[in-house]
Amino acid sequence: MTITFNAMPTEHAAYLWSGSPDAYGLQPETRVSDGPGHPCRHCLRNIGAGEEFLVFAYRPFPELQPYAETGPIFLHKQPCERYAAREVIPPILTSPDYIVRGYGRDDRIVYGSGAVTPTGEIAARAEDLLAREDIAYVHVRSARNNCFQCRIDGTKVPDLENAATPSGATVHGTAGLGPQAIVERMFSVEMAFLASEEKDIRQLAEAFAEDVIVREPASLPYRGNWRGLDGIAALFAKMGEVWSDMKVDGLLVTGSSEEIHLSCNLTMVSRATGRTVIQPFCERLRFRDGRLIEGIPFYYDTQELLEVITQNAAA
Repeated sequence: MTITFNAMPTEHAAYLWSGSPDAYGLQPETRVSDGPGHPCRHCLRNIGAGEEFLVFAYRPFPELQPYAETGPIFLHKQPCERYAAREVIPPILTSPDYIVRGYGRDDRIVYGSGAVTPTGEIAARAEDLLAREDIAYVHVRSARNNCFQCRIDGTKVPDLENAATPSGATVHGTAGLGPQAIVERMFSVEMAFLASEEKDIRQLAEAFAEDVIVREPASLPYRGNWRGLDGIAALFAKMGEVWSDMKVDGLLVTGSSEEIHLSCNLTMVSRATGRTVIQPFCERLRFRDGRLIEGIPFYYDTQELLEVITQNAAA
């Protein structure tokens, strides 16, 4: 049997990167790593000394139920790429042993399946468990604190992508998504694209239609109509030249799966001046089959944005 080691889905990470609450409805805590011992559950690598990371309650199950274990885990504060070498044991698994435990298709613990397992035997143990009819997937958890590390799936088992977001909203494929999930999915694709080194526009096709158009205000440096996947990639690059950081708080999504209106508070940091601006922000979005076909953003005060972009940092 082929097994895969699956990290936290990018949809879940992007949900937290956007400023949304964790499984307990609380804002993630920000801390600074002092070195080893801070494994990121998205890239499945250790968070290096001096790097900021988020600490939050995570529930890797689609809904609340008695067996839905919830506990603290870590995530890079800045977007990182999801672990890709899924057939290889992740680099965060450096302890001598871990709990390896099976779960059924009802997302309940399968009694008797859990065991503290030497790290070198995790793959073989997972294969044995996944060969059983009553086990759908396997968790790797710390042997001392029971913290979730990653999930292991067999070739015939759905990926972790269908688990719940940290607040409990289920993420599926494009079919049947509600407005909130569609927007979160679009944000997650954006985050993954921006975090990637190669900037392959095929990544954008997961959430943006081939004929997409985004209409930016004429007064901003990234003004104009940005068309197609190439245009969206170019827009992201241009915005990256202007802003060194952008953060969404208080996201509110309304509408249908075809037309969505979102509002939030947008925090932006000018790359040129280092100055920060916080403004209300709205956007009208139109989708087809879960992919964006038109976006029209509305900034509260574009003049203030221009002043922040161009004003000397010493002013």
